[in-house]
Amino acid sequence: MKTLQSLTFSSIILIVLSIFLTGSTSPTDPADLILGTFWAPDKDGKIEMYKKGNTYWGKLTWGKQMDLKDTENPDPSLRSRKVVGIDIFMDFEYDRDEQEWINGRIYNSSDGNLYKAELWYEDGNTESLMGRGYLGLPIFGVTKEFEKIK
Repeated sequence: MKTLQSLTFSSIILIVLSIFLTGSTSPTDPADLILGTFWAPDKDGKIEMYKKGNTYWGKLTWGKQMDLKDTENPDPSLRSRKVVGIDIFMDFEYDRDEQEWINGRIYNSSDGNLYKAELWYEDGNTESLMGRGYLGLPIFGVTKEFEKIK
């Protein structure tokens, strides 16, 4: 009986240790490297990237002008809402082959436009997220850098 009890206790310890070690050493899903908080390109806002289902979104969580309204929104009913708190990055899917987030959209409250967009890290630098927004084809778009906040 004593052997069975010590074996059970030892087994429990081994199971707990293996769960702990496996959890702490398992690689992070590369798709989730986008999660976190980033500076807007002019450092006048902070964007919190988060996962919603299988897609990635970004909410403006802080801005130099906290009371700035969404006055350029094409929907008149949304023009009185504050820009801080809205999702400005929407529906990004991770492409494992290309190692980038694709098929997303970026909302620009300055002009009220919704742009098709792609996001990626250049040369494995996960401190600097690159984003390209465009209407039509990516070649006609604009690329901006979003610095990760530590």
